[in-house]
Amino acid sequence: MLISLKSLAQSQTRSKSFEYSIDLSGENVNYEFPFQAPIKVSGVIEDRAGVVTFDAKAEFTLTVHCARCMKEFTVDKTQEMHYLISTESEDEGQETEGMYYAGSEEIETDDIIVPDIIMDIDIAYLCKEDCKGLCPKCGCDLNETTCSCETREIDPRLAKLAELLKK
Repeated sequence: MLISLKSLAQSQTRSKSFEYSIDLSGENVNYEFPFQAPIKVSGVIEDRAGVVTFDAKAEFTLTVHCARCMKEFTVDKTQEMHYLISTESEDEGQETEGMYYAGSEEIETDDIIVPDIIMDIDIAYLCKEDCKGLCPKCGCDLNETTCSCETREIDPRLAKLAELLKK
């Protein structure tokens, strides 16, 4: 959504509320496409005596795979964003936490919201905190079944010593 900061400063309320959805279903994050449903965004941008603030809230559901057992599951997330907007051209390209440098009199809200959402996604998710994962030998899901695979591995360099212990 494109918002003109000039018209914002000239309006009586000096604020503009917004509510819309973003489709990121084609966005590849950590080798997955976690955005199966649109992201709901709402917020307000205000000009208070020349200081422009941007406050937004994004609500979305991620569809991800467990890092241990590879089962697909969903994670509901709510993310809040708070920024000060700068239109000074000499500030453009600088990075400061909590600041967004527009560089012009218009800002595209997606340019602020989408990177913030993507950067907040974790690299790995677990379906449950105590997920046992998959057996490294046979591949069975250890949350559902137990396997008879040997769990103790002997270092090949010490295999001859293990044979001595058997005797």
